[in-house]
Amino acid sequence: MKLALPLLCVLLAAASPARADKSRRAIADEAREHYQKGITHYDLADYDAAIDEFKKAYDLSKEPGLLFNLAQAARLKKDWRQALQFYENFIGLKPDTPNRADVDAQIEKMKAALAAEQAEQRRLAEQRAAARPVVGSAPTITASPPERSQPFLATRRGRAITGLAAAGAAALITGAITGGVSLADRSDYDAGCNRGACDHGLYDAGRSLAIGTDVLLSLGGACALVAIVLTATRRHAGVR
Repeated sequence: MKLALPLLCVLLAAASPARADKSRRAIADEAREHYQKGITHYDLADYDAAIDEFKKAYDLSKEPGLLFNLAQAARLKKDWRQALQFYENFIGLKPDTPNRADVDAQIEKMKAALAAEQAEQRRLAEQRAAARPVVGSAPTITASPPERSQPFLATRRGRAITGLAAAGAAALITGAITGGVSLADRSDYDAGCNRGACDHGLYDAGRSLAIGTDVLLSLGGACALVAIVLTATRRHAGVR
């Protein structure tokens, strides 16, 4: 039993390097598998999936070259900020990389693209702020003055009614006068005939006045009727 413990320790010590080598190989194989998957997604322009696989590979292997792959995928995805970070991290770990000039050129391009993107975001924000109404202020509304309605008597219909009413009144008044004169002439004619002296001239004059009276009264009545109809229908008529 005294020899068992030292022998066990020796066996464990001899087995540890073998297990460590096997674990490193397994990690390297897993990292290589993620790298190959990332390349496949990169070739298919599925940059999100490519970035995810490259990150897994880098997490296992810590290989700086994977940072360059991540930067390329982020650049093609147009994620300028992330691409710039990956390029700079790559140069930080491998400042003597053979493609240093190309990487430096990409870094400048990413900075310019990021600055342009930020400027456009500021412009859009200012545009939205200018279009947004100020809190607490009400929009100014200019009310049009109410349209003044034209006096009815000043419209064409109103003038027509006024003219008809005036003509009708004149005709009725004149008819009343001529009617009175006609009746007086007829009374004088009848009185003369009763005395045996009929004045036929007076009869003709009275008869003419009676006819004229009828015409005037008819005309006056017609004018009055038309004026009444036009007045009663003015709300429904489109004539102004």
